[in-house]
Amino acid sequence: VAQRLREAVRHDVSGLLVPHGDREALEAAIDRFLGDETLRRRLRAGAEQPVPAGGGIADMIVSR
Repeated sequence: VAQRLREAVRHDVSGLLVPHGDREALEAAIDRFLGDETLRRRLRAGAEQPVPAGGGIADMIVSR
């Protein structure tokens, strides 16, 4: 049984995700965030939305 999560970050919807330990990706994400007012507003709006029903780890996995 998956433990329910209280918060979820969805890439480019409610936040920016980068691979663990990837300093270049982190730097690029920070630069992108700081340089794009529209992105900041969209992420803020996305972060204010409730987590989808279920809220478990399986609900957070997105196919790319």
